[in-house]
Amino acid sequence: MILSMTGFGQGQVKGGDFVITISLKSVNHRHFDATFRMPQELQPFENELKNLLKEKLIRGAIIVNVIMDSAGEVPIRINAPLAAAYLRAANEIKDKFNINSELNLDSILRLPNVVTFGNGDLASNEQLKEKFHAALEQALEKAVSEMLTMRSLEGKQLENDVRGRTGVIGQHVDAIEKALESNVQAIFDKLKDEVMRLTQSASLDPARLAQEVAYLAEKSDVTEEVTRLKSHVKQFLAMLDGEGEIGKRLDFLLQEMHREANTILSKTTSAFGGARDASDRALEIKAEIEKLREQVQNVV
Repeated sequence: MILSMTGFGQGQVKGGDFVITISLKSVNHRHFDATFRMPQELQPFENELKNLLKEKLIRGAIIVNVIMDSAGEVPIRINAPLAAAYLRAANEIKDKFNINSELNLDSILRLPNVVTFGNGDLASNEQLKEKFHAALEQALEKAVSEMLTMRSLEGKQLENDVRGRTGVIGQHVDAIEKALESNVQAIFDKLKDEVMRLTQSASLDPARLAQEVAYLAEKSDVTEEVTRLKSHVKQFLAMLDGEGEIGKRLDFLLQEMHREANTILSKTTSAFGGARDASDRALEIKAEIEKLREQVQNVV
């Protein structure tokens, strides 16, 4: 079963006098890329949370929102020395550039780290640090679990579509193989009619005609391409039944399939016999491959 890279998940854990909420949003990306938005107090935990995410989600561009709310009365701490430093800097800028506006209380309170919330300094309080660490891990685990469920559901829809399109490609390949079985006779008949029209004579050199037919038949022979395309289709379906990260491998295999379809198309440009049908079906195969590549871009 394949997994989609698109998904959403949320987890919430109460840790005494605080509540941690983590929400995850994921879209497709060639690699794993996580962007965190979290309170400054919790930023020391970012790298560890990122590593945990990478183990579980493998691929995707993931936005991580971490919110810490109060579950009761929260102590407020004022960093007075920092506020004073901000004010001195503001007054210096006012004097230097002749600015008349005044800093109000609301502006001061919004300055970074002037007001902090919580029960202590995480850097020096090991007990508090362990408390936050446990809550963050639990909330993240819940969010990841919810996201994986959504990825799985979307993956099932992706897989159904991908299997269906791969089956269509397989049908076209089989039809190309059958259409070209009688192509040599079609080339022979076409050449014979053309020579008779040009010479107004039914007298032909059988050896020369056979030589031309053999040459054209060799130019339009796509046996190797059809064989490889059949093998690629089989490998593609086998990968869908595999485990782990398969998106990149599926994308590579589709590139190979596209190359074979192009070669078949270039070799079957003659407008008669089985080549015409083979050429039309090669175009259909290319169209299906393009649709598959769009889908595979979202596979983990």
